[in-house]
Amino acid sequence: MALELTLKGKSIALVDNANPNASSRVAAGLINPIVPKGVRKTWLCDEIFSALPAYYSRMEKLLGQKFFTALPICQIHPDQRTADEWNKRTLQEEFTAYLSAVAYP
Repeated sequence: MALELTLKGKSIALVDNANPNASSRVAAGLINPIVPKGVRKTWLCDEIFSALPAYYSRMEKLLGQKFFTALPICQIHPDQRTADEWNKRTLQEEFTAYLSAVAYP
């Protein structure tokens, strides 16, 4: 947000209480299109996640730093029921870009 505002000519001040448990420190920048509980898409999933590679590539070039790497995420299911729910979603067209079927031991 700070970079976007700066690029638009706005003056900003960043304030941080340096909380070691803050989500941006704990999550290490992890972004996931799927909410595991209930196996549903995040808010504006299709719009946001399709734009991320180009957006972060632009930011990397602008800042001269590499910080975005798209990697698959492995979801470990606590029981057969949740694995079945996940697998059911993999058959729905709107989820095929984000999910693949899993086997539960």
